[in-house]
Amino acid sequence: MSDISTFSYEACRPTGELVEGTVRATSPENARQQLLQQGMVVLALKPQGTFVDRIIPRKGLPHKERLFFLRQISALLSCGIPLSRALVMIANSHRHTSFSQSLMGIETDLRSGSSLWQAMQRYPHWFDSLLISMVRVGEATGSLDEMFEHSARVLESRHNSRKRLANALRYPSIVLVSLVAAFAFCVAIIIPRFADIFSRSDTPLPPISQGLIAVSNFSLSAGPYLLVVLAAVILIAAFQWRRQPRFQAALERIALRVPLLGPIIQKSHTANLFMALKTMLSSGIPLREAVSLLQCTSSSALVQRQLAEVDSLLHQGSGFAAALEITDLFPSLALQLVRTGEDTGTLDIMLERTSRYYDQETEHHLQTLAGYLEPALLLVAGTMVCLLALGVLLPMWHMAGAWQ
Repeated sequence: MSDISTFSYEACRPTGELVEGTVRATSPENARQQLLQQGMVVLALKPQGTFVDRIIPRKGLPHKERLFFLRQISALLSCGIPLSRALVMIANSHRHTSFSQSLMGIETDLRSGSSLWQAMQRYPHWFDSLLISMVRVGEATGSLDEMFEHSARVLESRHNSRKRLANALRYPSIVLVSLVAAFAFCVAIIIPRFADIFSRSDTPLPPISQGLIAVSNFSLSAGPYLLVVLAAVILIAAFQWRRQPRFQAALERIALRVPLLGPIIQKSHTANLFMALKTMLSSGIPLREAVSLLQCTSSSALVQRQLAEVDSLLHQGSGFAAALEITDLFPSLALQLVRTGEDTGTLDIMLERTSRYYDQETEHHLQTLAGYLEPALLLVAGTMVCLLALGVLLPMWHMAGAWQ
C-alpha cells in the first residue's frame, strides 16, 4: 500500500476565491482528484516537507546521476535483463546510499507482487509524478525500456535549456561581479586616501571629485546598514519564493516583460513543455492527464497556474489550442501550429516540430542577449574607470598648477 503524504495547494473556488491549504493523499494525482471533487481548480500543488525541508529543501539525485539511472535501466531492460535483477545491479553499483536503499525497497515490493509504478510512488523524493505515470504506461504496454528512455530525453531537454541560459549569463555575471568589487574597493580605500590629500590643499575640487567623495562618505557611513537591509530583503524574497506560489508567479510574470530576457523565458518554456507533452502523447498518455502531470512536475509557479487554467478548460470540453489561447505564456505562432496539429490529428508531431523550432529560437535569443550584455558591461567598466581617473587626476593637476 502506498504511503500517505501531505501536499500543500493553492486553488480557486467556483466563486473565484483563492484558497491555500493542505491535503493528504497517496500521490499528487490523488490529491488533485480530491480537490477537483470539491469543485476547486488547482493552481499549484507541491509535496509538503518538514519545517527544515521548507527552509533548506532536500536535493534529489544530481542531474547526471538521474540521467544515467534512466538510461542505464533502459539499456538493461532492452538487453532482456529482468526488472528485479536490473534494479539490484544498479543499486549495488550506485554510490548514493539512500538511493540504493530505495531501489532495493522497490525490488522488495516487486517480489511482493507490487507493480513498479506503485512501488516508485513510495519514494517521491527520487521519482516525480511524470516519471511514475510514464512507467505506469510502459508497464501496461510492455514498453518499459522505451518509457525510461523517453523520460531521459525529457530530463535532458530541460537541463540543456537551463544550461544554455547559465552559459550565456556566465561571462556577463563575472564582469558585473568584478565591477561591483572594483567599485567597492575604490569607494572604501582609494577615494578616502585621495580625499585626505585633497583636504590639506586649498585648491577647489571639480564636481566629479566632489561627487566621488560624497559617494564614498555615504557608502562608508551607511554601507553596513544597507548591506544588512539587502541581506534581509534577499532572505525574505527567497523564503517567499519557496512558500508563496503567487509571489513566485508574480516575479516570473515581471521577468516575461523584461526586454530580451522575456522572449528567452517564453520560448524556453514553450520548447520544454511541448517536448514533454509530445513524449507523453507518443507514450500513450491522454492529453488531459499529460497536462495535469506537467502542472504537477513544473518548477515554475507561473506555468503551474497557466496549465491549471488549461486543464480546467480541457475538462469542460474545450479544444487544446483554444485552451492554450487563454494564457499569455505561448507565442502566437506556437498556438497556430498546435491548432493545425489538432485539426489534422498530428498533434504529437506538430508539438515536436514546434519544440525544436523554439529550442533553436531560444539559442538564437541567448546569443543576442550575450551580444548586447558584453559591450554594455564593457561600456560601464570604461565609464567607471574614466570617472575615477578624472576624479583623482583633475584635482592633482589643479594642485600642481597652484604650486607652480
